[in-house]
Amino acid sequence: VTGVQIGEKYQFFITGFAHEDIELYSVGLLILNRNGVEVYATNSSIEGVTPPPLKRGEIVTWTLDVNMHLANWEFVATFGFAHDDANMIDVLYNFHGFKVEFKPGTSPNSMVDLSGHHRFTKK
Repeated sequence: VTGVQIGEKYQFFITGFAHEDIELYSVGLLILNRNGVEVYATNSSIEGVTPPPLKRGEIVTWTLDVNMHLANWEFVATFGFAHDDANMIDVLYNFHGFKVEFKPGTSPNSMVDLSGHHRFTKK
């Protein structure tokens, strides 16, 4: 999805493959506006959500359900997996660009807090 509307429900998700056993890690999302200014950031550690431990070869998908309350503008999302000590495992910089479109009857102001719900699924 590249065009989204204020006030609608969306999902950000990323799937990762474990190249080694990983006991403790976090997954995060960073959203920048088109000028490169950070407007939203969260990760599973900040939210108190513990991802499942992974054995080599397992796949995990992190999903963040949100109500879109960013202002109408263009944004880019960066996703990352990090060890518990904050050392990065993998990062997808500027992975997905999207534009928030104004929806009549909604505020054009950004609340910045997407109030997301985190969940993990493992295969």
